[in-house]
Amino acid sequence: MSILGLILFLAGTLFSFLGTNESDKMTTKSLSDDIKKKNDKIDSLISKIEEKDQEINNLKQWNNKISVKLLEQIKDRINPLFNTIIKCSKLEKIDLDNVDNKLMRNYCTNCNINSVTGTKKILSYSPLKLGDITVRESILNDWKILAEKLDEINYATTYIHPQAYELSFRIRKCTLALTIGQLGVPIKNTTLEAWSNDFYELLMLYRELKTTIETLQSEDMKIESALYKS
Repeated sequence: MSILGLILFLAGTLFSFLGTNESDKMTTKSLSDDIKKKNDKIDSLISKIEEKDQEINNLKQWNNKISVKLLEQIKDRINPLFNTIIKCSKLEKIDLDNVDNKLMRNYCTNCNINSVTGTKKILSYSPLKLGDITVRESILNDWKILAEKLDEINYATTYIHPQAYELSFRIRKCTLALTIGQLGVPIKNTTLEAWSNDFYELLMLYRELKTTIETLQSEDMKIESALYKS
C-alpha cells in the first residue's frame, strides 16, 4: 500500500471513529432526555396519587367521625332502655356486657310494666303538677327517640360508613321494633317477660354497636396518623 493510500485509510478510520463517537453521544443524550422526561412524568403522577390518597383519607376520616357521632347517639338511646328494665326489676345490677339470655329473661320477668321509674313528667291536664312515669311509658319514649336517631342515619347514607348503616338498619328491623308497640295499647301482660328474647336480641346489637364504634375510632386514629406523616 502506498503512503497516500495508508494516509487515506487512517483518515477514514479516524473520521469513522469520530462519527461513531459523536453518534453515541447524541444517542446517550437522547436517552438521558427521554429518561428525565419519564422520571418527571412519574414524579408528577406520584404527586397526584399522593394528593388523591390524602383527599381520600380526609373523606374517610370525615365519614368515620360522622358515623361515630350518630352511632354514639344510638348507643345513648338504647342504654336507658336496659337501665330502666334492670332498675325496676329490683334484681342485682351488673354490666350489660355480662348479661346473658337467661339473666335478661329474669330481668324482664321481674319488671312490672306499670311500676314507676322514679322520674317525673308534666301532666297535660295539670301543667303545674308532676306525674310518675311508668316502665311502659319510659320504654316507649326511649324507643321513639331511638327510632328518630335511626332515621337520621337512614337519611345520611351518603355520608356514613357502610358498616354503620348496615348495623343501624338491623336495629331498625329487629324484632323489638315490631313488638314494642304492644306496650302502647291495653294488654293483660304485667311484666316484660313476653319481650325478653326481643330485648336480648337488641342487647346483642347494642354490643355490636359498641364494637363498631371502637373499630371506627381506631381506624380514624390510623388515618390521622397517616395524614400527620404525610
